[in-house]
Amino acid sequence: MDAEVLNRYFQGRCSTEEMLVVAEWFKSPEGQIYLSSQLDEDFLLAGASSSEQCISDTDSEKLLEKIMAAKEATDIAPLIHIEKTEGVLPQKTSQKHPSVFPLWARYAAVVTGVLVLAFAFWITSKTDTIMEKTAFGETKTVILPDGSTVILNGNSSLQYQTDFHLAEIREVWLDGEAFFSIAHLPENQKFIVNTSDNFNVEVLGTTFNVLTREEKTKVVLNTGKIKLNIRPDENTEEHLVMNPGELVEFDNLSTTYIKRKVNPEAHSSWKSKKMIFENTSLSEILLLLEHTYGLEVEVADTSLLSQKVNGTIPTENVEVLLEGLTHVFSLKISRDNQKVIIENQ
Repeated sequence: MDAEVLNRYFQGRCSTEEMLVVAEWFKSPEGQIYLSSQLDEDFLLAGASSSEQCISDTDSEKLLEKIMAAKEATDIAPLIHIEKTEGVLPQKTSQKHPSVFPLWARYAAVVTGVLVLAFAFWITSKTDTIMEKTAFGETKTVILPDGSTVILNGNSSLQYQTDFHLAEIREVWLDGEAFFSIAHLPENQKFIVNTSDNFNVEVLGTTFNVLTREEKTKVVLNTGKIKLNIRPDENTEEHLVMNPGELVEFDNLSTTYIKRKVNPEAHSSWKSKKMIFENTSLSEILLLLEHTYGLEVEVADTSLLSQKVNGTIPTENVEVLLEGLTHVFSLKISRDNQKVIIENQ
């Protein structure tokens, strides 16, 4: 587990996604060992310095039992009011979160300075956030509470709150690729797809495809109209309106973008178990193999990367896809588990 992420977690500055990752790690054997050792250490420190509390039993498991007993009592009669946000998830930027610990948790905090570790799983169980994920090469259809449909491509995730459709603004967080068909609601709530700190897609009712990876974010509009909110830096925000048949490619590193006309069906053909290539370079296709299918690709002759092709290849499985690429590009493709080697025929 990354030490910086843990530090942000302790300070209440990590994102919702980071919080879930840390909480899941605490369930692993490594996380359990870390948790137990930290509880022992911090309890001893607290026992030596605290004038307010004194507990003689320093065994971590017994300490947790006592605190959890207090938790069960307050589940029946809550001692504080936990204020929920109006269906809006935290941005991925570091920011402080309001305290969600009740009075029993504050009492326990006197005993151990790493209380957040012991109750990470409790926080996770209480959250209203839902995360949908796909494995490499998998597609999945998600029906959101407002009736909108999202089809996730391989190695992708979507986060949203269960009651997000009741808020003034509907928001989801995407990592990977997805095709959206957004339901228009009578109250005309906006729908926003967040892809990074610098870029999001704003829409009322339409269909579009979003691909976001480490390097770039691509948005292709099929029907309707959407607005892109682009933040090149902290003090600047640009608004770009897209019309059907347009593609906008945003560079996540340089925070610059380009817009051009495309065939939108080609960019969302993956949801129909096929890939339509229109003047597509081999280098672009290799990124697909790496990000969507989790393959490690090695190209013997880098001059092949600039080759472009037109055609359609089925994507029912990776083997069929690789076989199709062999014929379309006239290549020799060999595979050893997750490693793929591409050579001239």
